[in-house]
Amino acid sequence: MDLVEMSGGQRAGVEFGVKYRLHNGLLDLEVQRNQADDVIEFFKERMKTLSRIEKSDQAQFIWIHRMSRMCWELMTESRLSLVDHLDAALLYEVPQDVKFEWIFRILNPIRASLRTVSCTIVVADHVAKSIDDIMTS
Repeated sequence: MDLVEMSGGQRAGVEFGVKYRLHNGLLDLEVQRNQADDVIEFFKERMKTLSRIEKSDQAQFIWIHRMSRMCWELMTESRLSLVDHLDAALLYEVPQDVKFEWIFRILNPIRASLRTVSCTIVVADHVAKSIDDIMTS
C-alpha cells in the first residue's frame, strides 16, 4: 500500500488503481469504472434483499439510503466522497473476492480512523426520494 501521511492527520494513497484520501475522519475514493460497476452490482442486490424484508427497521432504511447514494456517485463520477464509518461498514460487506480486494486493502488500516455521520430516517427518506426523482426524470 502506498500510504502518505499528510498534514493535519490526512492520509492519502493509491491501491489497485484506486486513489484515496482520508481527511477529518472521512474517506474519498476515486475508482476505476470496472471497480465502480462491481460495487454497484453488489449494492443493487443488497438493496433488493433489504427492501424485500417485510418488517424493515430504521437502520435498514438508512443502509438502503447510504447504498443508493454510493451507487449514484459511483455511476455518475466513479468516485465515493465523504465515506464515513457506516458507509465503510456497508462496503466491507462485499464478498471476499479478488475483484473487491482493493476495498479491504484500503479500509483495513484506516477503518478505525473513520468517524460516524448521523442521518435521521426523515433526512434519509427525503434524500432517497430526491434521488429517485432525479433518476426517473
